[in-house]
Amino acid sequence: MINISINPLTNFIDSTDAIKQQIIKDMRKVDGKRAFHYQTLKSVLPKYAKEGFSKEVLIEALDRLKGQEQDTDWKVRNVSNSILAIRTFISSEFPTYFSRIKCSFNKKVEVKAYIINGLLVRVSPDLIFRWEVDGKKYVGGLKFHIGKSKILPSSTGIMRAVLIYDFLRQEVAKEDEIVDFSYCFCYDVFYDNLYKSPTNSVFYLRKLKQACTEIKSLYMSA
Repeated sequence: MINISINPLTNFIDSTDAIKQQIIKDMRKVDGKRAFHYQTLKSVLPKYAKEGFSKEVLIEALDRLKGQEQDTDWKVRNVSNSILAIRTFISSEFPTYFSRIKCSFNKKVEVKAYIINGLLVRVSPDLIFRWEVDGKKYVGGLKFHIGKSKILPSSTGIMRAVLIYDFLRQEVAKEDEIVDFSYCFCYDVFYDNLYKSPTNSVFYLRKLKQACTEIKSLYMSA
C-alpha cells in the first residue's frame, strides 16, 4: 500500500503543482544512507512531558548534544540547531501551559498509522494523553514540528492537529473515551506556536481526503 507521513501530506495541500510533484518524487526515494535530523531533540521533548515536565531532562539533553562528535558541517548544524531549539523550548510558554494539564501519558504508541482514501497515513503522535473529568474519560494528542528554516503556516499546523484528532478518534480512543478536539495539537518548536484542532473539522477532513486521493493518483501515474 502507498504510504505517506503527516508532514508531506499536510504540505501537499494547497501547494503548487511543482511542489506536489516533488513530494511524489520524494515518496519514491529509498535511501538507506539518509541522515535523520534532530534525533536527540525528537526523543527528548516527549520524554520531558512523560517524566513529569522535568527541566533536568532538557538540561541533560543539552549536555549530551554539546558532547556529540561534530566532524562534518551537517553534524555541526544539527547539533547547533538542536541546542537552539531546546533553549527556545525552555523559555517558551509550552512548559507552563502543559504542566497544568493533569493527565497521564501513553508510554508507547502502539498504532501509528491509518488509512485515508486508500492511502496509509503515518500520523505517529509524539504524545497521547488521557485524563478524566466528572467521570468522563478524555484523550488528546500532540505532534511536534521541528523546522528552523521557516515558520509553519497556520493552515498546515491546524491541518496536522485535525489529522491527530481524526487518528485518535478512529484508532486510539476506547469505547468509553472521548477525543477532545481542543487538546489535539501541533506545536512549532522553533517559533513557539501552538495550533489546535478547530471545533468543526469537517472542512479540513474533506481537504485531507481529497489530498490523499490526488496523491494516490499522482503516485500511480508517475
